[in-house]
Amino acid sequence: MTNSRTLRVITQSLTIVLIAAFALVSLNATSISAQSPRPIDNEVVTHNVILGDSITVWIETEIDAEIKEARFWVRPHGRDTIHSYSYVDFTQDTSVRGTGEIDVRSPSYFPPGTIFDVRFEFTTVEGEIYTSKTYHVEHIDDAHDWRRISDERLEIIYYGINDRAIENLHSRTTSRLPEISAALDVDDLPQFRAVIFPNLRELTLHGPTISQAATRGHYFGGFAYDEYDLTIMSSPSHQTLIHELTHLIFGRALTSPYATSAPAWLNEGNASYWETGSRSEALRRFRPIARSGNVTEFAAMNTVPGLHRDISNFYTQSTDFIAYLIENYGPDSIGKLLSELNAGEDINGAMQTVYGGSLTQIENRWRDEWDLRSVSSVETEVDIQKDLPPTIPGLPTVKTGTLEQSAIDSPQLKPEATPAPQATVAPEPTAAPPPTVVFPTPPPTRVPYFVPGPDDEWPQVKPSAIIVFLLLGLGVMAMMYRRFKT
Repeated sequence: MTNSRTLRVITQSLTIVLIAAFALVSLNATSISAQSPRPIDNEVVTHNVILGDSITVWIETEIDAEIKEARFWVRPHGRDTIHSYSYVDFTQDTSVRGTGEIDVRSPSYFPPGTIFDVRFEFTTVEGEIYTSKTYHVEHIDDAHDWRRISDERLEIIYYGINDRAIENLHSRTTSRLPEISAALDVDDLPQFRAVIFPNLRELTLHGPTISQAATRGHYFGGFAYDEYDLTIMSSPSHQTLIHELTHLIFGRALTSPYATSAPAWLNEGNASYWETGSRSEALRRFRPIARSGNVTEFAAMNTVPGLHRDISNFYTQSTDFIAYLIENYGPDSIGKLLSELNAGEDINGAMQTVYGGSLTQIENRWRDEWDLRSVSSVETEVDIQKDLPPTIPGLPTVKTGTLEQSAIDSPQLKPEATPAPQATVAPEPTAAPPPTVVFPTPPPTRVPYFVPGPDDEWPQVKPSAIIVFLLLGLGVMAMMYRRFKT
């Protein structure tokens, strides 16, 4: 009899639990329906770009409810980027108007050519949420006569440069990308984008903040941003474009969460080697350095130096060492080395696996070829790059730029400390356009500057659903207790 009563109690309890679960699902569905953002039916969205400074986006719409707050959502296109939002100013009378802004300057620098997903979200005093469509807006302004040439491998965006020169540059560059990607063991390349300015002054005006010493010395002709598959350059140089695109491919070889950061000599030396794809130029440049004996151990070359006198030697030495590895072990050895780093191996372990010796041992083989003094073992040395904190997704990281030829070949390099960086100079802001401004229509080979994109919303659940579920659970427990007691 006791067993029968126990079975009956358990059956009744399970029935009540199932009813409670059904009620919870119903409440969740009602809550989701109540809290899911409502699409705005009629909206006018416009934007204005001040190159290198800011992107302002305006919305005007009608919402038949009192608005409490407005949020502006932004996500740059790229690998591992994230959404962020800010509360923005708005006005409401017969219509609702809101203004959002993207600051593209340092420290959160976004290079020209970056594409953003943007949308507005309005919350009423009753808690209802209204959301706009998602739009694509590109960090390209109307003040310059931008032109484009594009195929599935590369899009070049430029102004103030002869069209024929860009066509030749595009053709020569895209023909070499398969060879480089194969050497680095990277498949399925995306479409890379290159924004090319007509001169160094324009790049300095709209590019990342660099030191006065680097600007005066014309050190850098370009910058690569592998998180956006994008590069910006100061001239239509084939070698510079190859260098920067090699950085982008290199970055795609190290995408594992376990990947070890590559030392700068490997990244920069590899990019510089592929400018020509042969060792002859590296030999010519490194020969006078080898004769002087001013050769740095690679274990101390994890980062690009900051002094004027050291930069050109760093690039030249790194390039010849990579050329030596490719010449003696094959182009695919660099891809194998990157695969080891991508799996979490440190540089010494990766060198041991691919080349049969630690970094110091392989460096001494290279030094023997140049009759240079051997370096001692550094088996216990800490890999500085490996201990650096990981890059936060969504935040831009400026890659070391291409060293200009004039800086490499200059015979009068003098010691000079790098001054503190200065803020990037930007043109004077233009007046805000009216909501009916029509934006220029880009070519069909790219997404338009400003077009609706897919929305990605997550429903919200009211806390009342959880409270009801807890109360039902307590009721079940009380009933079971009474049954057993009687």
